[in-house]
Amino acid sequence: MSLRKQIKRAMARRVTQAGVKETMAYLDKLNTQTTAELRSEAQTARVEDTKFVLAMTMAVSVTVLCRDIGWRGLDGTEKDYRCRLSNYMAYLQDELDRVFEDKDFTLKKYMDNVYEKYGVKCEYGGDHD
Repeated sequence: MSLRKQIKRAMARRVTQAGVKETMAYLDKLNTQTTAELRSEAQTARVEDTKFVLAMTMAVSVTVLCRDIGWRGLDGTEKDYRCRLSNYMAYLQDELDRVFEDKDFTLKKYMDNVYEKYGVKCEYGGDHD
């Protein structure tokens, strides 16, 4: 049952069982709780969206490395650390872990740092010649 339906049913029961003053106090309390729950749900959704985008970016990277650059794909057996793709994915995961540990992380700062260190401008769109 959705949160809205639960709230409506609770309000209907409350109004019939208690007076208006008590019901208003209850609604104030419920509103505070609901706002906190909605914020928590929104935060969880943002984290899940970020994880999805990162997973998609990793999948795009693997596709380009294997299809266009000729790297050998993994065969599904135990990791072979002589394989560039396996090493790449391990290093990528390590870097993501470092990024998420940084409390002062901003995407712009990170991309600017990549450009300064490695000369690669990370932007969406534009020519890639």
